[in-house]
Amino acid sequence: MSSEHQFKHQIQCPIIKFIDELNHQQLTGFNNPFHKFVRYYKKRSKNFYKENINREEMYIRYIKKLFDLHFAATNYVEAGLTLQLYAQLLQWRDNIKQEELGFHAETEWERKENLYLKVLDCFDKGKVWEYGIPLCKELAAFYEERLEYRKLSGILTKQASFFTNILDGVAVEDEEGKIQYYPRQPPSYYRVAYYGKSFPPFVRNKSFIYRGSECLMLQDIINQLTQEFPNAIILKTNNPVEDSKRDGDEQCILYYVVDQSIFLSYTTVIQICSIKPIPPHRKDLENPTIQHEIKSFYNYNDVDTFQFDRSYHRGTKDKENEFKTLCTERTIMKTQYKFPGILQWYEVISIEVKLLTPIETAIQAVKSAYEEIQLNTQTCNINPTYANIQHLSMLLTGMIAATVQGGIP
Repeated sequence: MSSEHQFKHQIQCPIIKFIDELNHQQLTGFNNPFHKFVRYYKKRSKNFYKENINREEMYIRYIKKLFDLHFAATNYVEAGLTLQLYAQLLQWRDNIKQEELGFHAETEWERKENLYLKVLDCFDKGKVWEYGIPLCKELAAFYEERLEYRKLSGILTKQASFFTNILDGVAVEDEEGKIQYYPRQPPSYYRVAYYGKSFPPFVRNKSFIYRGSECLMLQDIINQLTQEFPNAIILKTNNPVEDSKRDGDEQCILYYVVDQSIFLSYTTVIQICSIKPIPPHRKDLENPTIQHEIKSFYNYNDVDTFQFDRSYHRGTKDKENEFKTLCTERTIMKTQYKFPGILQWYEVISIEVKLLTPIETAIQAVKSAYEEIQLNTQTCNINPTYANIQHLSMLLTGMIAATVQGGIP
C-alpha cells in the first residue's frame, strides 16, 4: 500500500476523505448549495491538513482547487484571499521550486511574485483595494532592494491607482467618451437558518451568515436553495423557532436579508429583516477629517459580528403615541471567522439577544437619522450636484416638517 493510500486509510473523518476525492475532480455548478457545503467542509478540513498532518502538498492542492472554483464563479475577493495562503508559505529566496499545480519550475521569489500579482488582480476586480496596498508595499520594497526600477515603477503606479479608486471609485467611460466615476457599493450580508431533521447534519438547526457581492440577487440564492431542498417550508416570521420545528422531520428555512422582500411563484412569503455588520472599534478612524469612503470600507469588511432588530410593543399600544410603547429586540450574532474570508459563508457560533426600551429605541432612531444626514452633508460638500442636494433636502424635510413622517414635535 502506497504512503498516499496509507494516509487516506488512517483518516477517520469520512467528510475529509470525500473532500480529498473532490480535490481531484472538476466541479461544476459552483454556486449550487451542495458545492457551498463542500466549500464549507473544505474550510474545516484545512487545519486538519496543514496543522495535524502537516501535509503541505495536500494543503497547496486544496488552496489551488478552491481558488479555481472561486475565480470561475467571479468571487474575486475570496479567490484572492485563498491564493494569498499559498503565497504566505513562500519566502523571497532564490531556492528552486519544482513544477506543481500548473506552476512551472522557478525560483521561490519568482513564484511568490507571480502569486502576489494574481492576488492583486483579484483584489482589484473585487474592489477591495485596501487589501492590495500592503502587498504592493512588500513588492515595492523587494524591487527596490534588487534595484528592479522598472518593476518598482509599475507596482507604485498600481498602488497609487488603488488609493485613487478608494476615494473616487471605478472610472467608466460613457458613450460620449467622458470618464464617470462610480463609487463602490458595500457588500450585502444576510442570515439563513436551517431547521429540521432532514437537513444534512452540518447545517441542521444551525444559522449561517452569507456575504454577497454588490450585484448579488437574492432571487438567485433562493432559487438555488429551493432546488436543493424542494420540500422545505420557508417561515414567514422572524420570531424564535419552536422546538417542534427544530426537532421535526419537516425542513424549514429562515431568511434574513438586507432591504429586500420577495414573493415566490408558489405564493410562499419570505419575510426580510435587515442584517447589519458591527465593525470593531478602530482608533485610526476616529479622526473626523477622514473621508467617508475610507471609513465605510471598514464598516462592512473585517467584521465577524452582525445584528438585526425586531420591533414590538410593550403592553397596550398607545394610538396617539405609538413610540411610547415601541420596543426593540436586537439579536447580535458572531461568526468564527471574519468577512471577507476564503468562503462566502460562515456559521454563527454565538447569539445574544438584547431588549431595548422605548427610550433606547427612540435614541437609536435619532442617532441613525443624524448619521444619515451627516453622511449626505459630507457628500454634498464633496460633490454638490443637483441630485445630491435634492436628496439631502428631502431628508431634512422628512426630519423637520410635521407633515412628513411626523416631523419634529
